[in-house]
Amino acid sequence: MTKDVIVTIEGLQLGEENDRIITKANGLYQLQKGNHYIRYEEMIDGVEGATKNLIKVTPDLVKITKKGAASTTMTFRLNEVTSTSYQTPYGNLMLQIQTSQMQVKEDTDSLNINLSYTIMANGDLLSKNRTKITIQSQETK
Repeated sequence: MTKDVIVTIEGLQLGEENDRIITKANGLYQLQKGNHYIRYEEMIDGVEGATKNLIKVTPDLVKITKKGAASTTMTFRLNEVTSTSYQTPYGNLMLQIQTSQMQVKEDTDSLNINLSYTIMANGDLLSKNRTKITIQSQETK
């Protein structure tokens, strides 16, 4: 994969009305000691400045770190519950993430990640989610 990549994140919150969010951004890819690192920035409507994001992919986890108006580190490990503090301008939320599916497929010019997980707060279910992350070399687009 090339250093310059296109990051596409498609998030789906399952429920009565499936809410879909798609984010697309240019990013930087790096492979170190068998671990994939993807850095990119995103703009959020109504929020000043960019949110800096880092996705780390190892054989047994996917970790997404966001720093900006809202900051968090979300860790996805298959069949495990992880905790995160979601920091917003309005206060902090303690959340738990339970990952039920995690697929990582690596090709010559792409990295595809599929996650299925639930988000809980204080033992109460907040949402069921699916996220598809596609990292694609810019030269192949």
